[in-house]
Amino acid sequence: MKHLIYSCIAVCALLFTSCADQDVTENVNSNDGKPGITVSMSMEGNMQGNQAAPTSRAGGNNAIGYETDDNTGFPTPIGIYNKGTNEGTELANGDKVPVLLVFKSTDTTQPVTKVITNWTYKQGGELTLEPSETFEMKAGTDLSKGTWFVCGILGGEPLPGANQVKFNGFIEGHVARNVAGNKVKWGANIPYVFSWRELETNQVNKTIKAKDPVRFKQFGTIVRLKVTNKTGFGFKYNGVRIITSNILCGQFDLKVFDEVPTTDLTDTKDATIASATSSSFQNAFKAFKFYQRPLTDNAMIGSDGLIAKKHFRIKGDYIANYAEEKANDAKADNDISKKFNTALTYIDHTFLKDATGNNFDNVPVNSEAPSYIYVWMAPQTQAVKLYNDNMESATSTNYTVNRVAKTQFLLMAVPTETSSATKVVPSSINMIPAYGSLKPYTSGANYPARGSVVYKFPPLSYIAKHDNFGTDAELSVDNDYNVANTKRYTYQEYVANTEKITDKLASIPSGYMFAGNEYWRSIIAQYFGFAGFRNAGASYKFAVGVVSPAKLPGWSTTKLVFHSYSKGVKDSNGKLIAYMIGMSKKPDYITNSGEGQVYMGHVTASPTRVSAGLDGNPTWIDNNNYRYTIRYEDVNGAAVLTQRYLGPRFVLDMDDIDTEDFWADPSNGTTYPADTKRIFPYAGVNSSTSAGNQTFWYYDSSTLGKGTQYWTPDNTTSAGRYTPQNSNGTGAMLGLGGVLPKQAVAFMGSQGGNETCGFFQHYLYVNVPVNGDRTDGGAMGDTRYKVNFIMSAPVRLWKTTPYAD
Repeated sequence: MKHLIYSCIAVCALLFTSCADQDVTENVNSNDGKPGITVSMSMEGNMQGNQAAPTSRAGGNNAIGYETDDNTGFPTPIGIYNKGTNEGTELANGDKVPVLLVFKSTDTTQPVTKVITNWTYKQGGELTLEPSETFEMKAGTDLSKGTWFVCGILGGEPLPGANQVKFNGFIEGHVARNVAGNKVKWGANIPYVFSWRELETNQVNKTIKAKDPVRFKQFGTIVRLKVTNKTGFGFKYNGVRIITSNILCGQFDLKVFDEVPTTDLTDTKDATIASATSSSFQNAFKAFKFYQRPLTDNAMIGSDGLIAKKHFRIKGDYIANYAEEKANDAKADNDISKKFNTALTYIDHTFLKDATGNNFDNVPVNSEAPSYIYVWMAPQTQAVKLYNDNMESATSTNYTVNRVAKTQFLLMAVPTETSSATKVVPSSINMIPAYGSLKPYTSGANYPARGSVVYKFPPLSYIAKHDNFGTDAELSVDNDYNVANTKRYTYQEYVANTEKITDKLASIPSGYMFAGNEYWRSIIAQYFGFAGFRNAGASYKFAVGVVSPAKLPGWSTTKLVFHSYSKGVKDSNGKLIAYMIGMSKKPDYITNSGEGQVYMGHVTASPTRVSAGLDGNPTWIDNNNYRYTIRYEDVNGAAVLTQRYLGPRFVLDMDDIDTEDFWADPSNGTTYPADTKRIFPYAGVNSSTSAGNQTFWYYDSSTLGKGTQYWTPDNTTSAGRYTPQNSNGTGAMLGLGGVLPKQAVAFMGSQGGNETCGFFQHYLYVNVPVNGDRTDGGAMGDTRYKVNFIMSAPVRLWKTTPYAD
């Protein structure tokens, strides 16, 4: 029996820390358990490029040793280490490192062999398969039949019996030099592969030889984040939340190699794989198919698994393996039975603590963070359907599928400054976006992610913390959020025991204002605001977008913005939550960008217009500098709105973040300042109804605890869309004497029935509504009708400069 002989295989290899699963198929060399033939082989190889390769060995976990380039942050490989992080040391000479090899012949009668071979390490990054090492080819192999080729995978957890090689991913932060000025060396876990190499075989002697060395190449990409502080205040951060379409932990499906056509078996020339961005490079490695690691693996669900330790979550559907990919690729995109990859991975990474117990990177104003954050990813896109229609539908085939790569970094951050008399500093910036990209990454290439962090105060920061007119202290009190502490005001008419707005305007404290409707519209559009609550979440299975006017304190003009309101989403307790992304610039896919246009899902056309009818023909905002998100829930008879800033570094859509995972606390031992929050007690709304031939208004006591509304100083507009309408079909129904009612913003929560938040149907009268003085109409028999009814409602002031919280 001849032994396998390898001549020196020199490889600079990066080790992937592996985790042996409790629930995977036993690791066996022969796929069918039948005895095979033991062969020997002679072959050379080396690592190419500027990266290293992960691998694991018997007796321990390994990692590739790296140094960080002082100027660019590029990870430069320096050898194989015994573990990741800064504590790792280089392997000793003679340590064994496994490489999985795949053998295939041009003769289709020959079985495919997938086998682990043990290579010997030499310090400096060389690997050699010693003559004493042998391996088995699959039973039935005849080396004389056809031309034989080999390819291989270095790193991870090779399980040829299960047709898998598994990887757990790599995320860590590193500086280039320590406090003493010395280069910092660190370990990481990155897979490397080599493509087909033609072999010389001898069936009689059971030997295999490669004339030319193989070239290992990095599989996947290493993205390195470098944070720069452009917020105007200092902050520190001790971790990142990553949301991406790319795969962060996964596995090769080795069954692909069983189906590689013989026409693809060609000797890989060095020039073919010289550049990772070339089509020849990508074609050479197309058989290396990588998929999401099953969420049932112990590495995922174990006590030390990614779900428990890094809050790993997947939003959407993913393609599990090659068989599923092949089955769905055979279907047309417009076949509604086709399964698409819509998955986004959420993962949290908290920095390791240093010797002093600190794990925060301090980032002063206009400065860079001291460290880079390195993340390995296997490139993958998310399938996004764009419906060429005016409404999303699960049964529609009228859509185009766009495949979009998405990568988003959020910082677990805390301000290091507090507000002063001349500068307001937000108290909370947790999960502030640092970098986002919609550009696809290429496997084999590495990418910088230059994160420039900025901040603008979103709308909730300007809203008084408490209802009513009052002093600065009264308006800023952070408790007593209930209807009993909310006053109701008429606008100008006298009603017993009720104060008038016109009498209170002069008492508004400095720095506050009775805000016009356009300020409220920075959160709530004319209608469809937080549409996910409509009919207890049953109305929409998609996000609803609205082109809305909006204005913030300090702006000289009103602008058009795009608000996107999520579908209703239930949390882990079954409670209905609604979300929004507000004040985005014009989406590139909409065909009508006019004010008031409504978009029912990710669609090109608008089915209706709900216009505010404001004067001045506002123009579109031209950036995402003021983009933000809000989480809306009902708590104890009040609307609770929680806000986070997104800004121009955020690239995801409403459908990507309509999940509690986006808002989840990292639970990493750090207490971060609470997100900005405002509470609006549900004091009920004034509503209209009809009886006989008479439309009348009344205070709707059935909405107490379910909704509320707030006065604005602005009249309704003749071009605005309201219900009920004026008798001439334009604008709102008038008050007696033709007096225009005032615009009012309504908050309608999860118990609001068929209604949504907006200005559309709960406007407010300064005097008696038309027909409200009648004693001869059909309303006289309705107990809700009060002759000469004068409306009252709450007031919530705004600040001209924001609160810190």
